[in-house]
Amino acid sequence: MKRRKAKNPKPQIRLVGWEAPVRAAVAVAGLASGVALAAPGDLDPAFGQVGRRSDIDSPGVSNLWSVDVRPDDAVFFGGGGEYDGYYGSYVDEFIGSLLPDGTTDAGFAAAAFTNAAVYDTTMQPDGKVLAVGAVRQPDGNKKLLLYRLLPSGALDVSFGLNGAFVLSDGTTSREAGYSVSVDPAGNIVVAGGRAGKLLVVRMTPGGQLDSTFGTGGIFTGPEVIANNVRIENGPAGGYRLIAPIATGMGWDCKVVGLTAAGALDTAFGTNGLAAPPSGRVGENHCSSLAVLSDGRIVVGGYDGTQSFVGRLLANGTLDTSFDAASVPARLQGVSALGVGATGKVFVAGANTELGAGAQVIRLLANGALDPLYGNAGMATVEPEVRRGFGFWITDLKIARNDAVVLGGNSYSFPLGAQGFVAKLLGDTGSGSPGVFSVVESRVLATEGGGQAVVKVRRTGGSIGAVAVTYDTRGFPWTTTSGASYSPGAPAAVDDFTATTGRLTWADGDTGERQIVVPITADSRTEVPEWFEVLLQSPEGGAGLGFHSAEVEIAGSSYPYGNISISGGSNTVTEGDTAYFYVSRDFYSQGVVSVTLRVAAGGTATAGDDFRNAGSSNWQDVVLTWNDGESGPKEVRVTAVVDGTTEAAESFTLELVSPTGGALIGPAAQATVQINEPAVPPPANPDPPKSRSGGGSFGWLGAMLLVLAGAMRRRFVPRLQAARRRA
Repeated sequence: MKRRKAKNPKPQIRLVGWEAPVRAAVAVAGLASGVALAAPGDLDPAFGQVGRRSDIDSPGVSNLWSVDVRPDDAVFFGGGGEYDGYYGSYVDEFIGSLLPDGTTDAGFAAAAFTNAAVYDTTMQPDGKVLAVGAVRQPDGNKKLLLYRLLPSGALDVSFGLNGAFVLSDGTTSREAGYSVSVDPAGNIVVAGGRAGKLLVVRMTPGGQLDSTFGTGGIFTGPEVIANNVRIENGPAGGYRLIAPIATGMGWDCKVVGLTAAGALDTAFGTNGLAAPPSGRVGENHCSSLAVLSDGRIVVGGYDGTQSFVGRLLANGTLDTSFDAASVPARLQGVSALGVGATGKVFVAGANTELGAGAQVIRLLANGALDPLYGNAGMATVEPEVRRGFGFWITDLKIARNDAVVLGGNSYSFPLGAQGFVAKLLGDTGSGSPGVFSVVESRVLATEGGGQAVVKVRRTGGSIGAVAVTYDTRGFPWTTTSGASYSPGAPAAVDDFTATTGRLTWADGDTGERQIVVPITADSRTEVPEWFEVLLQSPEGGAGLGFHSAEVEIAGSSYPYGNISISGGSNTVTEGDTAYFYVSRDFYSQGVVSVTLRVAAGGTATAGDDFRNAGSSNWQDVVLTWNDGESGPKEVRVTAVVDGTTEAAESFTLELVSPTGGALIGPAAQATVQINEPAVPPPANPDPPKSRSGGGSFGWLGAMLLVLAGAMRRRFVPRLQAARRRA
C-alpha cells in the first residue's frame, strides 16, 4: 500500500473533522520551512536497531510479559515462565533495563530468584521496580511471589522479608500473581489465581499484608482463567479488573469492580460485575484494560469470532459515544492497549493479513481510526528474525508525546521464543527509513508454474532512499543436533536457478517488490523440495524484519498428498498386537483413500497367524482421509496364539489402490516378525474336567464340591461343640 506521508513537496494527507484545517496548516508551514513532518507510528530510528531490540533474554521457552517506561525514557522489561511436561520441568525469570537509545543498561543488575517465574512488573514513582509471579515450593506447589528492586536492580531489603513477599497461607493451593499495580496511597495490589479462583492481594508499601483489605488482606472470587486476569486502579481508591469467569456456557470475561476495602463494588455493573463491550456469551476473552481519570474503562479482547475494543462508563454500563468498529477489520485479536495523555487509544494485536507481523492502531477519543497514524491508521512492528513462525505483543506503554513502547515475543526455529522491545514515534520525530521483510515466510512453487515469487515489503517508515540485497541458498536448515524441521528434501542445484539481486525504494515509497526465482521442471517422482531466499545488507539506514522465505517446490503428490506406512514395532510375540501407521503427508486437498492388504511372500498365514484386531479373520483395510485432513491413521493387527512350537514367522502389509489423486510414497510396505512366547503354552489349554461331568459345568461342579468340603470341615465341629455346651 502507498504510505500517506512522505518527505516530499506533495505529501498525501487524509484530513478528518475539526482537525483538518489545523493539520493542513501545520503541514504547509513545515514544508515551507524545510522541516520534515512528524511520522507518528514509525519505528523510532534512535532506539535500538531501527526502533527494535530483538534479542531480549536468551532464546528458550520463557516469554517477555511486561515493559515500563522510566521518566528519562529508559525502558524496563520483565518476563519468565514455567514448564512441566515430557521434556522435564523448569521455572525461570528475567528482568532488565535498556537506556533511552535501546542499548543495554550495564549499570542495572537485577537480582534473580531460584525456581521463580515473573509475569508482570511495574515501577513505583520513586523508581523502584515491583515484580510479581510465582515461586515453586519444595513440594512442587506454587506460591504467589512479589519482590521489589532498587533502581540499581538490587533487592530492596526493606520490603517484605529481605526484599520479597511470599503468600504463605498454610495451604497447598497453587497460587500465582499475574498483574500488579500501585495505588495512589502507595499500596500494592496483586491479582492472580488460587486453585483456579480469582485472588486479589493488597500489601502495604513495606510489603506486608494489608489487614484493612478483604479478609486479612485477601479477596477471593469465582473460578477464573487466572493468567488472563489484569488489574488497574479505579475511582475512590477502588480497583477494576478483567477476569474470564466460568459460566455454564464457557468463559465470560467480566469487568470486576472492587472497593478500597476489598469487597465487590455494588455500585458498579450488576453486583460488582459488568459485561465487556462484546455480547457473545461464553466466548468473551478480554486481554487488556485501561482506566481513565474519570473512571471510564477501555477494554479489548476477542469474542470467538473477531476482536473488539469498547468503553464502559464509570458505573459499568456501555459508553455508546465510543465506536471502535474499525478494530475487527484490522486486527485478529487484541493483545494489549493503552490510552495516551490526550485520550487517544493505542491497540496492539495480530494483523488480519497473512504474514503481516503485529500491528498497532491508534484510535481517536471517540473510537474512530486516526488516519494520520502509521499507514492509514495502522503501524507495523516486526523484530529482526531470520525465520519467524510466530510473533505477538504482550504489553504496551505510552511514553511522552504519545510515543509507544512495546514488549513481546517472537518464535523462530530452532531458537524457540525470544523477547523483543520496540519503540514507535509519537507526535514528534522526523520518521524512519523502515525495515525490509518478506510478506510470506513460506512460499509454494510448482514445477509446472516455472517460477517462485517472493514478495518483499518496506514497513515501519518511508524516509529516504533505501535498498536491500538478496540471494538464494540451499537446504538444509537444521537444529544443532542436525535434525531437519521441514518435511521433504533439500532442493538440488538443478531444481532452481540460483538468483541474486538488489531491490530499491525511493524516498516515501512503500510499495511491494518481487523476487522471481526460476524453477526447473523434470519427470522425476519427488517429495517436496526446499530452498531459501534471504534478504541481507540493508542500505540507507533501514533494517531487517522477517528476512528469510522458505520456498517449497511442490512434490509429485501435490495437492492431494503422499501416503506412506510404518510399523510401530518390528517384532511382536504371539498374543500381542502389532501397530501400523498409515499417514497422508505433505498435502491434504480432496477426499482420498488407500487399501491396506497382505503382501505376497510372508511366512505367516493371514487368518491363522494374524488377524484384524477384534476379528476372527483377516480382511483388507480401506482408509479414508477427508478434504483438508492429513496425518496418521492407526491399524491394529493381532498375532494369534496357535499353540504350536515353530520358528519365527513374518508378514508384510502394503498400500495399494490410492484414490482421489493421492500417491503412494516410497514407504509402501511394513513388515512385522511374529515370535514364539517365552514360555510355550500347554498343548491343551482347556481347564481339566471333573469326574462328575464334562466341560465347564463339570469343572465348576468340582470346585463347588471342594468349597463345600472346606466349609464342612470348618463349621461342623464348631456346631457340634456348641450343642454339647447346651
